[in-house]
Amino acid sequence: MESVTAQIKSRRGTALSNIERGKNIVKSSRNVTKLDVSSQAQASELVEFTKYTKFLGNGLAVIDFTSRVGNIHNTHKAGGNWHRQMFIESSGFAASAAAGTIAINAGGAALSMLMVATPIGWVGLVLLLVG
Repeated sequence: MESVTAQIKSRRGTALSNIERGKNIVKSSRNVTKLDVSSQAQASELVEFTKYTKFLGNGLAVIDFTSRVGNIHNTHKAGGNWHRQMFIESSGFAASAAAGTIAINAGGAALSMLMVATPIGWVGLVLLLVG
């Protein structure tokens, strides 16, 4: 990551080198151009990052599911209305899974477009269309 962002001389860092800077850019931006992905190497690094986040996202889904099952079990042990708790927890899990799937698909599509938006990506696209 450092070798890719070495040519950028910003005091605050970049979205790729400083997580707080990246979060602030994403929160304040109205379009993708503020992320300033200027090379094929940076776009490739972002694609690698999505692969890791997909793996971590699946792990977090397992943790979320088990904590929800624990909440249902605790309600049952306490003599509460565990059927109601199970409906609440399963609805929440389904909604969060749907929202996560939508976010992942949108992010993957945006990163694919970023790879094509770099100069080398355009050359590759033209060669693909010509060939």
